[in-house]
Amino acid sequence: MANVRNGVHTSRDQETRDSIPIHMDSISFEDEGPLPDIPARAGYAQRWVRVKKGRDEDARNIYNSTRKGWLPRAVETVSKALQGLTVQREGFGGVIGSHDMVLMERHEGIDKASADHKKQARRNLTTAVKENLFSEHRSLGGSNTGLGSPGFEDRAQVERGRRVSVADD
Repeated sequence: MANVRNGVHTSRDQETRDSIPIHMDSISFEDEGPLPDIPARAGYAQRWVRVKKGRDEDARNIYNSTRKGWLPRAVETVSKALQGLTVQREGFGGVIGSHDMVLMERHEGIDKASADHKKQARRNLTTAVKENLFSEHRSLGGSNTGLGSPGFEDRAQVERGRRVSVADD
């Protein structure tokens, strides 16, 4: 018996293919780069973590990431269309991965604590540099030597330069 649809003969394969639902929410025509852009779950921060360096496992990077609260994102937490990115990682089982990278996530609370810790470390470093700078200034005789007080700016400022004039041809 021939398969005929709208007066056109179709193969059984074509009939089967047409019956598979298309997930339009997961289709993008934009170039993404080598790693897929997977939205983070609500309440979590996420990043791609390298698990191989060349042919060798990068155990140190994996250990440092997990020590800082990053855990591989479970396959069940992404849409079915993205579950094709499942890779098997020793110690983690099936996780989302691509190009020797694994998608990892951590709770926003841990992420905020980490950002606060880094901010405080920068403040401590800035304070230490300032104190050392002024200490050196005092050891050289301070303002009695005619040297002005050292200045220290701890804010970056980006300025746009003047417009370049272009001569008419």
